[in-house]
Formats: sequence, structure tokens, C-alpha cells
Amino acid sequence: MRPPRRTMSNDGAPRQATVLTLVSNARRRRVIWTLAALDAPVDVETLTGFVVSLEAADTAAATQWQDRRSVRHNLKQRHLVQLSEAGIITWTETVQPGPHFPIALRTLAASGTAPSVTHD
Repeated sequence: MRPPRRTMSNDGAPRQATVLTLVSNARRRRVIWTLAALDAPVDVETLTGFVVSLEAADTAAATQWQDRRSVRHNLKQRHLVQLSEAGIITWTETVQPGPHFPIALRTLAASGTAPSVTHD
């Protein structure tokens, strides 16, 4: 049995390899960019709407209600949990940048993968 991989550095921040793994997923990148653009806590339903809109724009496909429900479930069961465990977000009733959010944002900015995220 292999020992578990260390995902955090000695100072409690996520290791660079962990951050790269987390931001390698398009849905998690959309969560990070959306939070950066909104600059305020957001509930999961609103966050889901932004993620669905960004995905529809990327695929040029119409978003169905089932798709929205599927995205919300996937965010809550997988992506928000992983980002929260790494300290990139905090998540209770609302989702907001966590203490290590700047690390993920700098990594994404350096990669040049910014989508256009707008809000009214």
C-alpha cells in the first residue's frame, strides 16, 4: 500500500502540484474565475448559473434544466469539496474565496485560460 500523497506544504498552503491538478479541470477553473469576477460570496444556485452559462458559451449548446441540475450536483459533490479542502474556497451556505484563493488565481492567470465572466 502506498502512503498518501501530500497535498499541502509545511505552511498549510496547497502544494503547487495540487493547485495544478485542481485547476486542470474546466469546471473548477470556471468556479475560480467566477468568484474572482464577482468579488463577493455567492450561493451555490447562483454559482451554478454562472458555470452553466460559461459551459454553454464554450460548447455553443443550449442549456437545459437537467443540465443545470447535473452541474449543481457535480459542483456540490465533487468540485466545491476539492477546492474547499485545498483552502481555495470556503463553502457553507455561500461560496467565497478561501485563504489560498490567490494561489489558484495566480496559477490560472499565468496559464492564460481566463473566460469572459460578466455579471449584472
